[in-house]
Amino acid sequence: TENFQNPPSNVVVPKIIQATPGKVVEGFPEELILDSKNEIIQSYSATYPNSLVKQETVVFIPLKNIKTNYNFYLDWSKHNNWSVINSSEGENVSLLYLRKEMEDINITITATHITISHINK
Repeated sequence: TENFQNPPSNVVVPKIIQATPGKVVEGFPEELILDSKNEIIQSYSATYPNSLVKQETVVFIPLKNIKTNYNFYLDWSKHNNWSVINSSEGENVSLLYLRKEMEDINITITATHITISHINK
């Protein structure tokens, strides 16, 4: 039987710091949240042992449909000089993976929530 409290030695376990409920974790680029009226479901930061990588993530409820949100983030990335590394636009879920210098942004959009992770490498 597996013990998830003691992962195998080859698995890197990040240190997670949860934001205050309803708030955005410190360090997250708040311009990535469409509207101040969006309800924040979860927000946290993650750091990794022996690494300079830091990740901030926010999950919020969208006020618009998947296509409108996807187009917003696609346009935002172009206007802010982010390269689109990967993208997928679908009926139930759309994805964008963006990169600029030493930063990545991963965006997952569904009808019920948007998850955005910002990674500093």
